[in-house]
Amino acid sequence: MGIKNKKISIDFDGIFNNYTGWKGEKWLGSPKSGIRNFLYKLEKANIEIIVLTTRKPISLIKKWFKDNNLPLPSKITNNKVKVPVYIDDRAICFNGDFNKLIKDLANFEVYWKKGKPFKMLNKSE
Repeated sequence: MGIKNKKISIDFDGIFNNYTGWKGEKWLGSPKSGIRNFLYKLEKANIEIIVLTTRKPISLIKKWFKDNNLPLPSKITNNKVKVPVYIDDRAICFNGDFNKLIKDLANFEVYWKKGKPFKMLNKSE
């Protein structure tokens, strides 16, 4: 049985762009290598792309897509939307096991920012 709702929500910073930390509201960085091909594959598969961002105004993100000749997402929003899949560079997938979640949290590193902000969890039992 396939997914009826072919929508995904993707965080903007760190997925679409070469993000290495906050550099101001207007700095959006360059497109990440491979993003164009990734977006075209999703488009070809008729998967609707919703961009989730904390950035404001949203119009800056839309302009970034246009300026970089990338397919426009169906929606750009600051609000979490109901979709079957979320993609984010700061996410941990919860599989129902809280012990594994603690370990995943303790070992979590954002790929572009080395360091484990919750490493203190490794010491607790």
